[in-house]
Formats: sequence, C-alpha cells, structure tokens
Amino acid sequence: MDNENFSYSEYPPKGYSEKPKNIAQLLKEGWRIYCLKIKTLLGIIGLPVGFSFLFWNLVYFLTGTSIKYSVWFSVIVTISYLGFFFLWLWAIPSLLYNLKENTGIKESYKRGLKILGSYIWVYFLLTIIIAGGFLLFIIPGILFSIWFSLAIFISVFEERKGFDALFRSKYLVKGKFLGVLGRFLALGLIIGLGLFLVFALIFFGIENKQVEGQVIEVIGYFIQLFVLPFFLIYGFLIYNNLKEIKAGILYEEPARGKKIKYVIPGILGILVVGLLISIFFLNIFWGRDEPLIDDSDLWLSKIEIPKEENAFYFLIQGSEKIHLPKEKLELFTKMSMGEKWDSEFAEELIKNNEEVFGYFEKALELSYFQIPEWQDPKTIGHDIIFPGMSGLIDIAKLNSIKANYLLTQGREKEALDLIVKTIKMGQIIQDSPRPILMSYLVSITIKEGGLQRLRIMMPNLTLSSEVLRDYVAELGQFKANEEGLIKAMKMDYIKLTNTKSKIDTAFAGKLSKEELEKLGIEETPFEMKAATKLNYLYKPNQTQRIFAEYYRNFINNC
Repeated sequence: MDNENFSYSEYPPKGYSEKPKNIAQLLKEGWRIYCLKIKTLLGIIGLPVGFSFLFWNLVYFLTGTSIKYSVWFSVIVTISYLGFFFLWLWAIPSLLYNLKENTGIKESYKRGLKILGSYIWVYFLLTIIIAGGFLLFIIPGILFSIWFSLAIFISVFEERKGFDALFRSKYLVKGKFLGVLGRFLALGLIIGLGLFLVFALIFFGIENKQVEGQVIEVIGYFIQLFVLPFFLIYGFLIYNNLKEIKAGILYEEPARGKKIKYVIPGILGILVVGLLISIFFLNIFWGRDEPLIDDSDLWLSKIEIPKEENAFYFLIQGSEKIHLPKEKLELFTKMSMGEKWDSEFAEELIKNNEEVFGYFEKALELSYFQIPEWQDPKTIGHDIIFPGMSGLIDIAKLNSIKANYLLTQGREKEALDLIVKTIKMGQIIQDSPRPILMSYLVSITIKEGGLQRLRIMMPNLTLSSEVLRDYVAELGQFKANEEGLIKAMKMDYIKLTNTKSKIDTAFAGKLSKEELEKLGIEETPFEMKAATKLNYLYKPNQTQRIFAEYYRNFINNC
C-alpha cells in the first residue's frame, strides 16, 4: 500500500464543498493516508527517534561512569540535544514534503533540507509569538496558536517565508476559528484519552517503579513514531480543506505594518524562550553534581545484641510500669532534685513502684543497652520509630527519691548503693554500641541527676572514710564516654543520609504511595520535582558532602 501514489496533487478532490470537513471525515481520511504511507512516514520519523534512543542510552551509560561529573559530559549532552533538536526540525518539513510530492525517505530529506532555513524561521516566529501570547494571558496564546497553526504547512506547501506564512495561516483560519479549534481539540482529546487509559493500566498494573519508568519511556517513543505523523496528516487535511474553501477568494498580501502588532508578544516570547534555553544550559553545565564522596569514616557496622543481654527491654518495661499521679508531677520533679521533700509521698512512690525497681535491678545485671531498631545502621531513617526516653529519666528520679528516703531512715549504704547504680544505668545507656543522640543526652541527664543527689547527700553521711573511698573508686569508672558521643553523631549522620536517599528517590518518582506515606509525603511537591530536574538548584552529592563536613567538624571538636 505504501507504494500507491498519493500526493498533494490529488487535492482538491472531486466533490468540492465550501463546508469544512467534520471531525469524522478528517479522521477517516487521515487514517487512509496514514495507512497508505506508513512505511515512508516511519522511515522519516525514525531518524530523530532513533537518534533520541541512542542518545538517552549513551547518557544512561555515561551516568554510571566518572565522566558524568566532568565538563565533557555536559558537552556531550549539549551536542546530543542540539543534534536531536536539529533532526526533529529537519524531519517535520521532510515528512510534509512526502505528503506534498509523494517522495521517498531520502528524497524527502533532501527537499526538507532545501527549505530548512525558511522553515526554522517560521517555526521560530510561531514559537515566540505563541509563547508571548500565553504570557500576556491565556486567551491571546490560544488565539495565536489557532491563527498560526497552519503556518508550518504553508511554509512547505506554498513555500511562503516568515510572517507571510503566519498571515496566510491567519487568513485561512479567519471565519473558521472555532471549527479549527474544535477539530484540533477533538484529536487532542482522543489521543489524551488513549494515553490516559494506557497510563492508568501501567499505574495500577506495574508495581515496580523502575519497570514502570521503562514502559513509559517506550510509550514516549511510540507516540513520536506513530502518533506524531498522524497528527501532522490531520493538520495537513485541515489546512488543505480551508485552502479549498477559500480558493475562489482573492488573497491580499498583508501590509508590512501589520507585523508591528506582534512585536510585543514576540519580544515577550523571545524572553521566555531565552529564559528556558538559559535554564537548559545552566542545568547542563552548572547542574553537574560532584562525584560521590567517601564517607566510610562516618558509617558504623551492623551489630547484634541478644535480647537476653540487652538492658533496654527491662528498662523500657520498667518505665512503662511507673505509677505516678499526674497532679503530683511537679512535686515529684522537685523532690528528685532535692528542692522539696514529702516523706508520705516518698513512701507512696516507693510502695507503688516496687515492680519498677525490680526491672531496674535486672537491667543492671546486663552489660549492654541497645535500641533494637538501631542495630543495623543501613536500615535506620526518619520512618523508624523508637520508644521515648523520658521514662528512663523517671526511673532515675524514682531512685533519687528512694535514696533520700533511705538516707532519712539511716540506711546510708543502701542509699549510696542505689545512687551508684543509677549513675551506672546512665553509663550503660551512654556506652550503647549504636546509640542515638537522644539516648546519649538522656544518659547525661541520668548521670548528672545521680551526681546531684550524691552532692546533696554528702554532708549528711556518717560512713567511714575507707568506705567512702571505695565508693569514690567505683564512681571513677563512670567517666564521660566521648566515643559514645562520636558514635551517636555518626548514627545521626547515617539516619540523615538514609532519609535523604529515600527522599531523593521519592522526588525522582521511584517510590510507591505507601513508601511516600512512611516518609510523611502525601504527594511530591512541584517545587521539589522542579529542583530534581534543575540540578543547579539541588545537587545530591554536593549536599551529602556538606552534611559530611558538618558532622566531621563536630566529631573532630569532641
């Protein structure tokens, strides 16, 4: 069928009518031409589409190498983009020449090359005026889009140049504006509905986001190969139909002064297009990220603390069993700090929290305190929920009150033993193999609270100096663990890094809705989508380096 003769010479066909062809007629006739010429059309469009396929695969390959971060990568991408754009500019008039003269692929490209300069000029004017029109509000943009929608066909079929092609298009559309608008909208809606159904099937049928992206990419090539040629045929039929209708009407060439009307939208369009081109080049050259950093010094390995050796479980269980009247919270705090004393309330607290003291004693028999969810640094992140630490401080406060109560009962050694154990609890938490910053700060609070109670008790002690010397020696082993603080900062860095990685993946559209909700993101914000596309606004590797430098500075100053 592709070898059957079909060219512009067939028009106007027999049965000429002044009434514009309806949408069904245009679709039917367009499909007939499309089927007749499908091989040649695909051959013409296949050149830029094939180049696009090779280009993106080249970019994908290079992104996995170190060249991605060099200026040469930007040069390669720029040249490829320009080549891709040039081939598309060349392919469109070549395809239209095939409709005009029934030329083959090679001859169509030869003919297209001859008028490429004038076609590009028409395309440029069309682009800046429409862009400027939309900038002046939507209605002027719609008007310009329809008035000048036939300019590219006129530049090929009538070989008119510049504003002559635009004004000729406006002349043909005059009096038929709504009809032309409706016919283009109808095709757009048909194509849009088809794509909507396809994307809906992809969205609900493919769970793997990477596979989903690859399928969408294939659909993009399909649209370029098969849909664009039909769209151009459809536009050509509208152009030719209007040309037939106005064939008997004398066309007067517009005066040069009419061009002035389009100076303002043209200038605005140049600004818009210029801005977009500037952003494009900024993104390519200034948007180059840094190479991946080596942050191995900030990472910790996975550890596994058996449950039976982990004091965490007993202390958390104890904190959950604390019985404390809400109306006496303030009194409870002041008593623990030595600012007030109420013997009756102290007795009540000790009696009601015997189970808590039991869990406390069991916890001190163990060597480690480790939050289970934080044993593997690779899995921690913003979405990991860990139990609150305030209950551990309340256990220390209970111990402080009980120690003072024992002291008032003359049981000095028991009181001192309990305070030393409380400080030891703080030390165990501080020595956590994989601590979080919050647990480290809680450990400092617990140790300081124990030492504060010890300072209050000292003037009232009657124990011998030998006994006290033993306590001093025991307390000497509970020193500030700077390595624990360093580990806590590293774990904080790892948590931030893991969360950042997930958010970067989310903004790249590679996370499911459920994964987004875990991160607290209902929908990817437009601003962040833009930031991930415009790399000079956000560079993941550079951002990671800044994070690493901040944590390294903190650790070096510990």
